Amino acid sequence: MPAATDSQWLAALRREPLVYADWLLDRGDTRGELIVLQEHEAELDAEQLLRLLELSAEHGFMRLPDDPDDDVLRFAGGFASGEAVDYALVHGGREYRVIESGKLAVTVDGDTVYSSAPRHIVRPEAANVVLSELSDAIILGAPPSSLELREDLTADLRYRIGRFPTEPVPDDLAARWSPHPRHIDFRDLARWRRLAARWRALR
Repeated sequence: MPAATDSQWLAALRREPLVYADWLLDRGDTRGELIVLQEHEAELDAEQLLRLLELSAEHGFMRLPDDPDDDVLRFAGGFASGEAVDYALVHGGREYRVIESGKLAVTVDGDTVYSSAPRHIVRPEAANVVLSELSDAIILGAPPSSLELREDLTADLRYRIGRFPTEPVPDDLAARWSPHPRHIDFRDLARWRRLAARWRALR
């Protein structure tokens, strides 16, 4: 029997997402638990809903492996205004930050590894491009100081809304999961709020 193609495999996962969940659980990946909870969302009690909220704040609601935003780096938090940008990403035990206030700077664990003239990076999509470039350089073994950015960041394919948080988890829930702060992803916000309201009504 011939091996399944990628498209056949993904089609099978769409029909049976719990197969993907089992595969993840077998590898100790809590995203498998997240998928199981998502699949039974309507039947969950308060304790299970709380776990779903926790896992989705950590990973984002699960999509299939061909999710177009799967490679978008997840921000640990930050802010943007007309005057300044400060976005952080925690990856592999290190903290990366894009800071723009008078100039653009990228720091790794607090040390500046790149700086240039201001780029008017006032949205997370553009900061994602910067951090993606930095991450790629590190993975390839290049020094972070070798980072080079194109002039028009909005033309980069990675300039899109992916997994970046728009707000922190509400205090009544965040306190349960400290000391690890979590943020709700933009694309998950409406669903997350709906589930949180249901959890509050059930508890």
